[in-house]
Amino acid sequence: SIHFHAYETLNSIAITINDLHRGIKNHRIWLRLAKNDIRERYQRSRIGPIWITLSMLIMVVTFGVLYGKLLGRDLSIHVPYVATGLAIWVFYSDVIIKSCNAFSSNSRIIQQLPLPLSVFLYQLLAREMIVLAHHFILVAVIFLLLLHPESFKILLLIPAFRVLTNNALSLGITFATISTRYRDVTDIFTALIRPMMFITPIIWSIDMVPERAFYLVYNPIYYLIDIVRSPILGQSIKIESWIFVTFFTACVMLIAIIVYGRFRNRIIYWL
Repeated sequence: SIHFHAYETLNSIAITINDLHRGIKNHRIWLRLAKNDIRERYQRSRIGPIWITLSMLIMVVTFGVLYGKLLGRDLSIHVPYVATGLAIWVFYSDVIIKSCNAFSSNSRIIQQLPLPLSVFLYQLLAREMIVLAHHFILVAVIFLLLLHPESFKILLLIPAFRVLTNNALSLGITFATISTRYRDVTDIFTALIRPMMFITPIIWSIDMVPERAFYLVYNPIYYLIDIVRSPILGQSIKIESWIFVTFFTACVMLIAIIVYGRFRNRIIYWL
């Protein structure tokens, strides 16, 4: 029995890694699909994808400027902090939430073409990266207007963002698989993830709450946002953030590999 379970686990790992590798090799397909998603979304719009940046601007004005004044914060510090946090949060949460429909929304293509299913997860990730790039145009403008100093710590952004995307993709794989079988999971998870924005230091900072508050210590999103936002703001990344994020990401990657590998062949029958 032990040997059988070990074999099943190793087989799941092999299936998942092979599918992800084949998906990467089809990068031309998912990159084109991602671009087409953006084009179709704003096909009849006069200003097109600029709406992506404008929607983020409205959020930054609301949570950054207005809340900053109400809370008596220094806007030259608070606005870049909020803008960066919102951009990271929107990217992370949208990847996870929209992954729930990654397979079901592409059911016709999946049933007609022999593509690795990871293609549609990479498509989602690429599309949200395009949206994130539009958001960071606004972040860059804010930094220039407020004369926020640059720092060499920006180099830490590369490994930090890699960890963030690996984490989001791993959760996306798991939720895409489960949601294809149980459609109610999408609505349940969406209802749970939205309030996380308000209990995570995104539009407020940790110095506004008691030290070591439980919703910070046990909130993985706090650490994920911290490792990406800190180098952008020229701050050092806390060692506890790296430790927590590394452990958390390793766990969700392992779960994704096992779940996807075990049920990958059944997904087409669930569509």
